[in-house]
Amino acid sequence: MKKSLAILLALALVFSSFTVAFANTEIGADAKACQSLGMLKGATAAGVTADYLKTAPTRIQAAILFLRLKGLEQQALAFTGTDNFADANKAAWAKPVMAYLKANPELGWNGVGNNLFQPEKEILAKDYYKVMLTALGYKQNTAEVIGDFTNANVVEFAAKQGLTKVAGVLSFTVNDVAIATMEALKAKVKGTEKTLAFSLVEAKVITQAAAVEAGVYTVPAVALAVESVSATNLRQITVKFNKEVDKDTIKVANFKVDGADASAVALGDDKKTVTVTVATPATTQPANYKLTVANVKDAAGKAIAKYETTLRVLDTAIPVVNKMELTGPKTFEITFSEPIKTAGEVKVNNGVYGVARIDMNPSRTKATVELAASSLNDGSYTVEIKGFKDYAEFSIDTTTLTLVYAKNVTKPVAKIKSATQTEVVVEFDRVVVLDDQFGAGADKYEDYFYHTFSNWRPNSVATTDGKTYTLTFTTFPIPEGTSTLVVKAKGFEGKAIEDLWGNKLEENTNLAVTVTADKTAPTVKEVKVASEDVVYIYFSEEMDKAKAENTSNFKFKDKDGKDVTTPFANSYVYTPATSESKLTITFTAKLSGNYTVDIKGLEDKALTANPLAAVTLAFTVTDLTAPSTTVTITGIEKSLASENDVIFVEYDEKMAVTGDNSVLKASNYLLDGKDLPEKATIEAFGTTGKVVKITIPDATKTILGKTLTIGRVADLAGNKVSVLSFGDVIKPATAPTVTMVKVTDFNKATVVVSDPLSVVLASGFRTATNDVAAIDSWSINDKNETEINITVNGADKALEADTSSVFSKFFVREDILVAETGIKMASAEVATVNIKDYRAPKLIAETSTVKAVVDSSTANAFEMIFTEDLDARNITGTTTPRATLFAHDLVITDKDGKVKVAGVDYTTSIVGGNKILVQFTSTITAGTKFTVKTKETVNYIRDNSAQYNKATVITTAKEVTIN
Repeated sequence: MKKSLAILLALALVFSSFTVAFANTEIGADAKACQSLGMLKGATAAGVTADYLKTAPTRIQAAILFLRLKGLEQQALAFTGTDNFADANKAAWAKPVMAYLKANPELGWNGVGNNLFQPEKEILAKDYYKVMLTALGYKQNTAEVIGDFTNANVVEFAAKQGLTKVAGVLSFTVNDVAIATMEALKAKVKGTEKTLAFSLVEAKVITQAAAVEAGVYTVPAVALAVESVSATNLRQITVKFNKEVDKDTIKVANFKVDGADASAVALGDDKKTVTVTVATPATTQPANYKLTVANVKDAAGKAIAKYETTLRVLDTAIPVVNKMELTGPKTFEITFSEPIKTAGEVKVNNGVYGVARIDMNPSRTKATVELAASSLNDGSYTVEIKGFKDYAEFSIDTTTLTLVYAKNVTKPVAKIKSATQTEVVVEFDRVVVLDDQFGAGADKYEDYFYHTFSNWRPNSVATTDGKTYTLTFTTFPIPEGTSTLVVKAKGFEGKAIEDLWGNKLEENTNLAVTVTADKTAPTVKEVKVASEDVVYIYFSEEMDKAKAENTSNFKFKDKDGKDVTTPFANSYVYTPATSESKLTITFTAKLSGNYTVDIKGLEDKALTANPLAAVTLAFTVTDLTAPSTTVTITGIEKSLASENDVIFVEYDEKMAVTGDNSVLKASNYLLDGKDLPEKATIEAFGTTGKVVKITIPDATKTILGKTLTIGRVADLAGNKVSVLSFGDVIKPATAPTVTMVKVTDFNKATVVVSDPLSVVLASGFRTATNDVAAIDSWSINDKNETEINITVNGADKALEADTSSVFSKFFVREDILVAETGIKMASAEVATVNIKDYRAPKLIAETSTVKAVVDSSTANAFEMIFTEDLDARNITGTTTPRATLFAHDLVITDKDGKVKVAGVDYTTSIVGGNKILVQFTSTITAGTKFTVKTKETVNYIRDNSAQYNKATVITTAKEVTIN
């Protein structure tokens, strides 16, 4: 319906009945627009005149306009019905039109009463607005139709649609027609968001260019997208875009098949179609390829949204030979309809002329055949081709073609393919030989080229096919502007450039080279997370490799601003722009969460390097790792005063609980190879999101020893396990145990239990000497363990210098602590190795004297007494005691406020295990007072435990008096 409306509205633009006659210089903007759209035309040889602009259109002219809008004009003109309006003879030329309108009253032209049409009566502004409203899809109320407006409120209703400019005009002219028409073109068609003009362009009644010129149409921005994906063979996928693409973004890294870069990509002549060569073709069919397209840009530089699709490919076509052509005195080339996996056999004149070798090109769509003979006589030869197979293992039909052999006598021609200030690519129209191209003289290619001056030769020249030569100029770069590159007819030792037929360049070839200096600063295009330990940084152009791989130019920080570069960033590898201008950073540990990277000190590879502006970019590392297939599966058989058996499945991370891959979906489990019982229930267990509880009601058979098989479940991020199914034998659930007691203070500890608990009581624990006074708090950690913070009785603060005896043993009391599974913890003593010191050494609190802080009989010194023994070991790899570094954690200030210099004004050592001896290097007068505290961060003072707990910061300065 919308399309029909657009078409009928479009006919309004062919408004030949209204011939406005005035010069363009006298036409208003609206009239000019209508004229450019083809709506207003001249009626005489004089064309459009100003006088005619003032004429008024009649009712029959307006009616014909309406019919054009409806697409019915020709049908009306050809109408043969005889029932007509009584005054039809007043416009006899239009009698068929009026008869048609009377025969179709639903069109709304029912006359003015008494069977009259009044065809020659001038149309009013109100009547023309009614025509435009009808063109916009609105209807007038009639006895038969409930419409949108009445004849009485046409002007008011038109105003609501934006049609107002000529509503008050008494003498309605053709110029007013143009004004009202332009209003209508800009108004929205009923029930849509499209303007009338947009509908006309969409229906291709007027051109987009004409509508834009008239000012009634804005070209909508069309995002680059993949229009279609197809494949007729197992090696090539055709990707067609909806608009032209930037050829520089057609790279193998931007087209991935099953996660791997394509082996080749080629942009078609239409600049929209890309042929993607699959790196590892399927070996069976039908094949399913997952295609990913990213980072491709349109001509305006706008990148495509990441596109992914799965393509089902079924190759049913037998490969054929498309053409064959002579390429040299002893070579010819065969082109196939699709990539060839297995080369076949080629015979020339039934084998009279031998074939030395057959080489497939990289895309495997062409075969170069080299004859054993150095050349043939001019003439025609039969070539039999057979046995070539495509990737679906289809062989070509044996094909016989005629090879016309004629010696090439033309001279080679060179042209510039591309050029920058440091690199020029010269392409010949055929393979040519420079010096001894494939021998020892190959390092003399540079003798055949120079620019500007004869001694401004390239530093190196390279070729892979003998046709295209890449010249690198580093000593003598190409100046900005236009220069002359000379291809010398004779180079090294006077040897000429010649083709394989022996045709030589007889004179130097001068080629114009135009280059523009790179003055554009590089930018960072994107920071992309490749995996949880690999991050890519993409640049807008080729960068200086040494600077891009300099680790000091990058600093990674986590969401809290903590530097993660030093401990984690391991490898920086830059890949130049020839393949993908990116830096690959590999981390030694997996990242997770939000990060920023500060980048500075980089520059591009321009002749005059352009620096990269310092930039800070954010990126997020999400879970990209599939869950482990190693799970813990345990069961309980009616052991908890219940008739139900229970199975617990513990995964290694938080798992999905919705969707097809949910761990709560019954169809993802098999018990001993069969579906779970109908009444079985599955629920999340505990608080970690890692454990599932499967309840088997009214069980009659044992579950222990049976196998639970799990389907392809996924983690919370949607990563599926790597196999279709996995599982294990159901083992008996065991009672939780205490895996560690972390002593955190003189009277506090954190007890870690192997499993989630549901009942935690202080009476469930005891130390070597006392009961536990209180459970301060407890929670389930991410490892599905229970962490319980306790306070112990009897560990008097006065004993805090040495409380090891209090925690020398630790016990669990039977049947008091209960696991979430319902199993009670058994009575047990925690192994001594699992009782670990996590206490931070503290300066012993002062009593009424300062002796608790200062205790020394050594001259010019004082001792700081801590709650436990300090680290007396040597610094790793040296014989220097760590205690010498303690000085750098202290802030010692004299009475004048001067801070003493560590290692210069004083040194530190350990005495008595738990005391730091602060020794001044000069004589101090007895009675001299100092204050001592630590810096805001303690780095060196730590205890002698395996955990190396750093000392608590001393924020309030302590006064010290030297005896």
